[in-house]
Amino acid sequence: MRAVCGLHVQRQQLNVTRGCRYLRPGYGFGGPCFPRDNRALGGYAKLVGVNPLLPEATDEYNKLHTRYQIDEQLALNKDEYVFTGIGYKDPCPVAIIEESQKLVIAQALARAGKRVVLRDRDYLIKASSLASICTLRTT
Repeated sequence: MRAVCGLHVQRQQLNVTRGCRYLRPGYGFGGPCFPRDNRALGGYAKLVGVNPLLPEATDEYNKLHTRYQIDEQLALNKDEYVFTGIGYKDPCPVAIIEESQKLVIAQALARAGKRVVLRDRDYLIKASSLASICTLRTT
C-alpha cells in the first residue's frame, strides 16, 4: 500500500493542479470538527431518509486504518514508542486533543504493555488521559 501511494504521490507532484500532492500515508482524521461533522451528516441523512453510506464508511475506514497502524507498530516490537505533536493543528496554543489519532495509537500500545513516551507541550500532555500510563516529556 505504501509503495503504491508513494508512486502515486510522486507522479501527482509533477502536476500540482490536481491537488493530490498531500495523499501520503499517515494518521487518520481526528480533531474537533471533521469527525463530529461527518457523524452529523450521517445523522441528518438518516433523518431525511437517505442511507448514510459515505459518512459511515468514512468513520469505519478511519477506525480500520487506526487498527492497522496499531498492529503495524506492535509488529515492530520496539523498546520505546515516542509520540510528538499530539494536539490538533500543531502548534495550537489550546489543549485540543479530541479524537487525536496519535493518542489512540499511543494508548493501545501502552495497554499492550509497551513503553510509550509522549513528547509535547506540558498542557497538552496534562490534558491527555494517558498521563498515568505513559512516560511524559515536555518540549
